[in-house]
Amino acid sequence: LQVAYCEQAVTNEVLQSFGKLTKLTELDLSYCNRITDEGITFIADKNYIILKLNALENITQNTIIPLLERAGEGMIILELSLLNSESFSDKMAMGLTKCVNLQKLDLTGMSECSDSILKAMTEKLTRIGLMGDLKREIKLTKLIELKLNSLEKIQDEALVSLCNNNKALEILEVAKCL
Repeated sequence: LQVAYCEQAVTNEVLQSFGKLTKLTELDLSYCNRITDEGITFIADKNYIILKLNALENITQNTIIPLLERAGEGMIILELSLLNSESFSDKMAMGLTKCVNLQKLDLTGMSECSDSILKAMTEKLTRIGLMGDLKREIKLTKLIELKLNSLEKIQDEALVSLCNNNKALEILEVAKCL
């Protein structure tokens, strides 16, 4: 279901109707700025394959995280560009790691996205045994395309780690990163 740029027509009430579509797997609500967290809750119980929530000014990570957790392994394309800067934190990164088969991810303009968040999305250190060595588990290994444009807090170390750990990556956009 593609309703991007329908700023006036798509409201929380319309999302309540979308919530009744039991087989909905693709949804693009980009630039539908009348939608709030309340509206997102109506559609949060779906197993999305493709989800595009670009430039939604009135939603927060509190409603996005359950969407990601519910979609989990089934999600392959996720666009979250130009959301409120508060909409992305360590919690959100952990939600993204539930989407292990993600192939395309757009976080353009997420000004709060930092090295630690990027590392949390792509690798996890776990201790083997009580006093054992650290084991590194790579996450999002199927990621083919990643857009990190305008992320001013990303540093070289995180990008190097990302490139070293994600061998499937074909497209990496990091324009306007200062």
